[in-house]
Amino acid sequence: MDENRFFKWVWRFNSVIIAFAALLAIGIMLYVAYMMYQEVTRDRAIYDHSVVEVGDDIQQSWTLGSFSEVRGHNILLAPMMQDQRFKHTYYTKSAGSIRNFLFVNTETSAHHWLFDHSQFLIETRDHLSMGDCKSEHPVRAIVYLVIKQDTNNDGRLTMDDTKTLAITQPDGSGYQELVQGIDRYFEAKLLAEDEVLLLYEQKSVIHKKKFSLPDFTLLDESVIQGPSS
Repeated sequence: MDENRFFKWVWRFNSVIIAFAALLAIGIMLYVAYMMYQEVTRDRAIYDHSVVEVGDDIQQSWTLGSFSEVRGHNILLAPMMQDQRFKHTYYTKSAGSIRNFLFVNTETSAHHWLFDHSQFLIETRDHLSMGDCKSEHPVRAIVYLVIKQDTNNDGRLTMDDTKTLAITQPDGSGYQELVQGIDRYFEAKLLAEDEVLLLYEQKSVIHKKKFSLPDFTLLDESVIQGPSS
């Protein structure tokens, strides 16, 4: 009798363990399935990307970003942001990009846009001043990396397209394109208060150009030869 009770107790205990393990396995599978569903259906965000031809499947919105100060000047600037949302079967993808800049003079309240349209994509902007990033020297010029055309014909403006290096005065006036059709931008460096150096790659060749400030006149240009094989 005692032996039968012992085996019944062992059987019941094993049943509880098996049931618990089954429930645990089901819980883990449900959790994994939920996480996979979340991953498949989550919103996807990409940046510096804009579809050229906007169809019915794309929702487009525009937002003015936060203002920032141009150091040493009574100027504030803010980016005009474009957001495009693509609705797919299981998820939504959004693409954000900067398409323009608004400049505001805090003394006179005068304002103007960098472009009189919002057709270009602005990849980067560099505020050029002497010293390092913590320097209090005033900004001498602003350099922009601009994507103007869908040069690879994929229907989008992205970093895969060729780019244009442009420059303005600190207040956003005097827009001038310094180099067109570049593949890769390295740096813009202020060598002196009146001289800026640009380093970029074009057709697998590294170029350097020097321009004067504030008139943006070309002073010197050369290429950097690679090491011999």
